[in-house]
Amino acid sequence: MLEGKTSDEQEVSEEDRFVTIDKKQVEDGYIFCPVCERDIYFYSDYLYGVFSDNLYAYLAAVLVTHYRHNHIRYYDRSWKYGSYAEKNKEYLYMTHEDYKTLVNNRAKRQIIRKIVESEQLDLQAKREMIRGFTHLENNDEKVKEVMNKKLISLEMSQKHCDYCDYPAKYQIILNAKKFLVCGIHKRKKEFKSAQITELKAIIEDKVNLFLGQKEKDI
Repeated sequence: MLEGKTSDEQEVSEEDRFVTIDKKQVEDGYIFCPVCERDIYFYSDYLYGVFSDNLYAYLAAVLVTHYRHNHIRYYDRSWKYGSYAEKNKEYLYMTHEDYKTLVNNRAKRQIIRKIVESEQLDLQAKREMIRGFTHLENNDEKVKEVMNKKLISLEMSQKHCDYCDYPAKYQIILNAKKFLVCGIHKRKKEFKSAQITELKAIIEDKVNLFLGQKEKDI
């Protein structure tokens, strides 16, 4: 007799606990910055016009702009002061737009890492905030790699064995039901003839499919 909670039931109970970013608060200009670890005031008519149909894409764009002007100094100093620009070899040998793209991509990677580390954001908020970056232009391979890695780690962190508190490592399908199990419970005799797949491989495929589709949409 299988007494664990199926993975389908587990996912429903997890989703019930999620709280997303407050849209009205964002529209009023109050944005949570995971680098500052607090709300900041930032509103852009231009960015909101571009991303009016996607709250999390707007959040991503705002956070990149905020990071570029507030969390680093070398970007503004490079284009404002010739004496500083002369010492910045990257800026000297690139166009301003290419340099801005370079800085933006550095910002994206750092922000995404901070989103995952934040203790003030729940899983759904973290997931959607990271996904928001897929709508931004000029994401380089390093940004895509960080998005992929962090989205997979977020999903894996929430998957626990249906029979104990250990992290789930496998998905088992038996009699049309899905079970998430650890290495120990994978060996239950009831599962001997069941279909067993590594959970990380399943999640990687889903994340890669999502990111690949978003890349086509841009």
